[in-house]
Amino acid sequence: MPRGIPTIPCPRACFVALSIVAITRATPLTAQEGHRHDDGAAPEHWVPEAVDMAASGSEEARAHLNRGIEALHNFWYDAAREAFGQAQALEPNFVLAVWGEAFSHHYPFGFSGGELEEIRAALDRLAPTPKARAALARTDRERRYLDAIEVLAGEGTEQQRRRGFSQAMRALAEAYPDDPEAWAFYAISVFGTEQNIRGVPAARAEAARAARRVLAIAPRHPGGLHYAIHALDTPETAEDVLEIARTYATVSHTASHAIHMPSHIFMQLARWDDAIDVNRRAFEASERWVAQSGRELHDRDYHAADFLHYSLLQKGQMDAAHRWVDEMAQLGQTSDHWSAKWYRASWAARERIEAAAWGAGPLPKSGFEGRDELLAAGMDAAMTGDLDTAREILGAMRSKVESARASGSATFPAARWQVAAGELDGLIAAREGRLDDARRALDEALEAFASLPPPNETPDPAKPPYELLGDILLDAGHAEAAMDAYRRQLELRRGRARSLIGLARAARAADHTHVARDAYQRLLEHWAEADEDRPELQEARDFPGWDVR
Repeated sequence: MPRGIPTIPCPRACFVALSIVAITRATPLTAQEGHRHDDGAAPEHWVPEAVDMAASGSEEARAHLNRGIEALHNFWYDAAREAFGQAQALEPNFVLAVWGEAFSHHYPFGFSGGELEEIRAALDRLAPTPKARAALARTDRERRYLDAIEVLAGEGTEQQRRRGFSQAMRALAEAYPDDPEAWAFYAISVFGTEQNIRGVPAARAEAARAARRVLAIAPRHPGGLHYAIHALDTPETAEDVLEIARTYATVSHTASHAIHMPSHIFMQLARWDDAIDVNRRAFEASERWVAQSGRELHDRDYHAADFLHYSLLQKGQMDAAHRWVDEMAQLGQTSDHWSAKWYRASWAARERIEAAAWGAGPLPKSGFEGRDELLAAGMDAAMTGDLDTAREILGAMRSKVESARASGSATFPAARWQVAAGELDGLIAAREGRLDDARRALDEALEAFASLPPPNETPDPAKPPYELLGDILLDAGHAEAAMDAYRRQLELRRGRARSLIGLARAARAADHTHVARDAYQRLLEHWAEADEDRPELQEARDFPGWDVR
């Protein structure tokens, strides 16, 4: 999702790439990054043995309904609405097809304020009042589904409506305990009950419980698999959902978001090859889909590409990662869409930070002053001695903090900007020899970081704060304290390359040869296919402690 650009509408409720679209190219970039996955003839995306809404209606209409429900569970809203429309064309009063269309405008992972009118409009096409709509329900189950969506479309604040909807879905699931769809929609409804759902362990646990109920009935159900991953996508719980992630990676061949989603867990567990594989296939799936739908070039699934870019860097494959930056530069020559400028600047900033290639030339600018590009530019200036420029960028970042706070939106943007500003403030102080001030600034950054949900997706800001603290402490000669910082970062970002490099260097400086050897060994395992010109690769190979027993 775009970071720190309030002037650009964020894709609804942080669902990046929910419209799974792309465009074909003569030579797909992904083919350059290893063995290309070839599905042959793309199969239907519907998994008929796993999705059955148990609706009344004709067999043909129910088939369209179930395809739409499966698409909903994969966050493929364009395909879902198309299927629901086909079902309604066959049966205009098809209650659950209208329910599905209405639900497709509900995005549980964020409070947008813009969903209500669309939900109500979908329901109004069925009948003008809740009573009239209820009269069209043919079964108690259909009536309960309608009753639940009526709460979501009713009166009250957005949070009140979402919580009421979730309560109604729970009652429905408990009334039909063997219905996987009821439990699946209850599971996803839980995510809409809190603005900071990932920061509420009890809510995540309830969503996971409901998702597991789904999987106990239908082990390959896309909703159960998908929502379990979301509920358990934290450093502490990712291991518990690894097998679920692996299963979900085999369920869909056409829904890009579904193919991508297991990489949330693969990245938590530093399974970089797995993450690269599914995100490459997700991007290719979006290309195939867009070839059929005639979308624009800028509509490709960049969320999957973002995960792929980061995973390539963690494997030391800077050249392969940089091809994505080049791809965005080429896109920018033919498209004015913000995404070309945004991703080019964001990914180039990430590469500068991951390679620690300070002074390697000017970084591209998006024109939106995104968090990663400002942080990378500020760090580059500080590390090359241009402290005046670094302080100027710090001022811009502090303004971003205040703007985010004044916007009255969720606290996450302000907190993330606060982390990034504190990091740059601390680095500037460290470069000026003011270590106490640097520690205070980093402590403030870490305090803001602690207010954020558990880490998932790619790091935001691009330089994790414990890692920067370790860098500063190591440079100041405090190797033992630096080791502690790197270890803490590796608890949050398992297998992160720069943290492993930092830990190895700090351990060497502190004469902890075995710790250094272990960190270098882990780095070399991840970097088995790294670019040979990476200096850290040779550093690890030349470590004199390999013969220490």
